Amino acid sequence: MKPNLTLNLGLRYDFDHIAQPPVFNPDPQLAAAGIVTNRINNQGTAFGPRIGFAWTPMSNDRLVVRGGYGIFYGRIINATIYQALFNTGSPNGQTSYRFSGSTLPDGPVFPQILDAAPTSVSAGTATVYFFDPNFKLPQIHEFNLSLERELGWNTVLQVSYLGSLGRHLPNWTDINIAPSTSSVTYSVVDPTGQGPLKAGSTYTTNLYTGPRPNPSFGTMLEVQSTVNSSYNALAVQLNHRFSRHVQFHFAYTWSHALDFNQNQYTSTLYPSGLDPYNSKLDYGNSNFNVPNRFTFNGVFQSPWRVEGWQKWLANDWQLSPILQIQNGLPYSVTTSGYAPGGLSSSINGSGGDYRLPWVGRNTYRMPSTAIFDLSLAKTFPIRERYRLEFLAEGFNVFNHQNYTGVSSYGYYIGSDSTPTYQSSF
Repeated sequence: MKPNLTLNLGLRYDFDHIAQPPVFNPDPQLAAAGIVTNRINNQGTAFGPRIGFAWTPMSNDRLVVRGGYGIFYGRIINATIYQALFNTGSPNGQTSYRFSGSTLPDGPVFPQILDAAPTSVSAGTATVYFFDPNFKLPQIHEFNLSLERELGWNTVLQVSYLGSLGRHLPNWTDINIAPSTSSVTYSVVDPTGQGPLKAGSTYTTNLYTGPRPNPSFGTMLEVQSTVNSSYNALAVQLNHRFSRHVQFHFAYTWSHALDFNQNQYTSTLYPSGLDPYNSKLDYGNSNFNVPNRFTFNGVFQSPWRVEGWQKWLANDWQLSPILQIQNGLPYSVTTSGYAPGGLSSSINGSGGDYRLPWVGRNTYRMPSTAIFDLSLAKTFPIRERYRLEFLAEGFNVFNHQNYTGVSSYGYYIGSDSTPTYQSSF
């Protein structure tokens, strides 16, 4: 457009064709609820516009302003599609029976099979997996704005704002649960006084009980695209291009990621929300929220040149460190056990998220991680065309213990409505 302004425009079209489930479940209650088990919505229009610019406002070109915006689309996890293809709850599907105790003699002896359905045990209710008819591909809006200033000495300082908005992100909801008509009150037991809930205090939450609206099935898990997320970050980078035997890169990022509890699993396992009728309770820090991250890497070569036989020991050394330090991943206080009188597991009987509704989501954090890697290289020149290099590398040189998971169980729910604090939390 102008000598000091460059503008880039683009448009991308995505089409993700999904194979349709081969088996249709003719259950009349499913049909009455508008649930079609042999159809997955193929989103036909997935246009992703892109725009970017670079502007040098000063005549010496030492300051550059860059920015951009784009819409991107994600794929649906194959394991999620697999569940909807083969777990339609059809009566023509495979039925499982469990034998134990007094019913054990009725079971077949391997490798024999049953000739008819056993009378001493029941098969239970089937689980149905299906897609929301309005399901959409995951969508990400990404945008950034950066200032890049050349400081001299082959060194550049860059300050950037980074933003990302997630839309139509996947989650799973059990829709075969009737609205709550009762509540349960818990009295906290904590002899140690170390838990997040005060000992002796009481907390009340909705209680989901039976029967299920559709008694022909157990869990009816609908794959939805109703989760939104946001990510905002400030990044500062200092880059020194290789000169005078030195190259280095510093980077610091402050960020905050929030969402409505996007399901992070690669398959459809269980409902992801705390309350199937109140998604607002799931809003909080993302499972991948890392507020502070610092990285450094560099290359340092020996600047001296020694002559004589000593050059074989003194010359051509190279040291390359890499340092990464960041906050640990967040996690929530969760429970074990069943709500008294509840339909399923979790503190309200819905079978969803096991965390406490009275403590914010992902308010706890694992210890910070620190990794320092180092390589040391020595090069021996052999005539003019060949070089022999000896390389020594160390990973996590200081043997810092980095946690990737912790026990999040904070309370055990007893049959008498008393969540008891577990000191191992």
